[in-house]
Amino acid sequence: MNTPTIFLISFLSTLYSFTLSQTPEVGLILPPEEFGSNYQCCIAIPLTGFTLYKEAKSNSIAGCILPTSEKNTRERYNFQTQPTSDGKMIDLKDFHRMSYEISCLKYLEISQGFVKINESYWIKKEELETMGFQLSSWMDFLVKNSGNFLGYYANDPGLNLRRGIGTEYEKILTMKGDEMEISLTGEVKGLWAKVKLKQYKEHPCNQMEAGEPQILNTYEGWAKILDDSGTPNIHYYAGGC
Repeated sequence: MNTPTIFLISFLSTLYSFTLSQTPEVGLILPPEEFGSNYQCCIAIPLTGFTLYKEAKSNSIAGCILPTSEKNTRERYNFQTQPTSDGKMIDLKDFHRMSYEISCLKYLEISQGFVKINESYWIKKEELETMGFQLSSWMDFLVKNSGNFLGYYANDPGLNLRRGIGTEYEKILTMKGDEMEISLTGEVKGLWAKVKLKQYKEHPCNQMEAGEPQILNTYEGWAKILDDSGTPNIHYYAGGC
């Protein structure tokens, strides 16, 4: 094998490894851990709100987002943006229901000390941290909470389980439907994660009064848990059964 060929193979291998290790800066703005006990429900925004910026610049203030509360309670069921003359600045689609009680803001990008919430507005990272909020990539959130939810399930039309990292590896099966429960082992490479799979005869929620759910098969392999944009190829049921 001549030197140029060896160099090309080495370069492509390095490029492939680099690509696998990269994940877009997309994720969730998680509230402080004590948030859940202080405020049982539902929108994870501090009482003082967050300042919204039009750009990742301190001089581009556009308004703010604030929680709204039910009368005579400290529970925050919704949110409002100010000014509101030209409609909502933030939409419900900009939130993720992270648990039964709490929905948190998603972020799409981090730049120059600012966090992008949607295509129009940013929040200053320093303000989030001062309030005790933390940024979490989707992968970190999914790995940390694997086992805390009923299970993870593949988004439609399904997700391939493979023997290694990459589409060149043999496909074991396609995971789809609520009968295939996915858990993450914690071993991660870029957009891919090593998973364990339980294939049930019926979804465990349908077996709650019939004893232990029947497991037909178990598998282990690798799956592309995040898509190329950095958002999950799997979901979970925040409200439980």
